[in-house]
Amino acid sequence: MTHQGFLEAQRRIATVDSSEPLDLAGLDLNDEDLLTLQTTFGALTSLTTLDLGGNQLSTLPESLGALTSLITLDLGGNQLSTLPESLGALTSLTTLDLGGNQLSTLPESLGALTSLTDLYLTDNQLSTLPKGLGRLAELRTLVTTANPLPPEMVAAAAEGMDELLRFLMLIDAEGVELAEAKLVLVGEGAVGKTSLLATLRGEPWVDYRDQTHGLQIKQVDVTHAGQAITLNGWDFGGQPVYRPTHQLFFTAPAVYMVVEASRGTRAWHGRAVASHDPAPRRKRRSGTCCRHAWRRVLASLVDR
Repeated sequence: MTHQGFLEAQRRIATVDSSEPLDLAGLDLNDEDLLTLQTTFGALTSLTTLDLGGNQLSTLPESLGALTSLITLDLGGNQLSTLPESLGALTSLTTLDLGGNQLSTLPESLGALTSLTDLYLTDNQLSTLPKGLGRLAELRTLVTTANPLPPEMVAAAAEGMDELLRFLMLIDAEGVELAEAKLVLVGEGAVGKTSLLATLRGEPWVDYRDQTHGLQIKQVDVTHAGQAITLNGWDFGGQPVYRPTHQLFFTAPAVYMVVEASRGTRAWHGRAVASHDPAPRRKRRSGTCCRHAWRRVLASLVDR
């Protein structure tokens, strides 16, 4: 539908009774410089596709939740800072694009979108995600990049969408303790951080392993006092070009492992530090790396 057609639809909406829905299946208003939507927008109950991307919308009317036939909803590239709880009523929705807005939170009602298969959240200000997303069994695509999410969620997302949904399901389960922690490996380049992390994971030794560029996140499973604990291992590239960015990821609580290489040997020497706000407690251990010994040390630090 053209913009002129939309203006005609708006005129019709203003003149009909709210109980008289308009028969309209698709509405494309991408990049039309829209600032607001009328509350009477909810009369378009036959809509299955609605594209409002690339406008200047900062809010949406609660009446949007009346569009229960919607299958595709594009709200990307606007200035939205909040969303109406009524979005949870759009249970036929399969694709929802919220990327490129200013959202800091999402309504928990999104967990009711049981038909959703594709959800795009990139480039917002999200500091958390609704726990209910973990219950969306049909979800096949979940994009969360370019958001200030907590390190634990970033680590889970790095392992893939299924791992992120599992994380959300765990914290959604009442009374279930989430036994996960952040393990950060830092040190100069080519000292063996990646090989150490691989050894902790039980992977076979690789000669002349390629250096890490940027950041890799992999899980290490340990056990302490009979409880299984998952460490999300953050392996930072040690080259000088990456060092200024390291501090952006150094957050507490976490276990920090400083890795050094002894001259003339292939043995690892390290120092593990458990960091907890407000005052870090420290425990150090040096010597030739033994995988099982280090796993026990790490598990005990996490337990603190």
